[in-house]
Amino acid sequence: MSPSQLREQAEPVRERVDQVLADNLGLRLQPTSAPAKPCRRVSGKSGEGTSFRVPAGGAVLRTTGAPAALLLRRFATAFTVRVGQLPRGAPMVLPIPSDSAPDPWHASTSAPAVVVCGPPG
Repeated sequence: MSPSQLREQAEPVRERVDQVLADNLGLRLQPTSAPAKPCRRVSGKSGEGTSFRVPAGGAVLRTTGAPAALLLRRFATAFTVRVGQLPRGAPMVLPIPSDSAPDPWHASTSAPAVVVCGPPG
């Protein structure tokens, strides 16, 4: 399916495609000590967690709140792809290899705020 055809599919199909893509691309949070590129703080609405667009190539992420799972979506509306846990204060990298689809990945976590930095290297 082309990306435009995929966007027209039912939500369960798009959720499954997101999971398969994440598995095939090996999307997982990993510890990092690499210096972070320009960063921005993203805050969610009180009690609703935080959602943001993942920069092309991935991101270095950090939260100062309690540990929180990081979920992704690309074609689906719901965040269903779990890629790991953001520990308190420790930077984690989420590398995202480039592919031919123009659609960005989006992330969500229960943390009230996340520092999102460009990918290392």
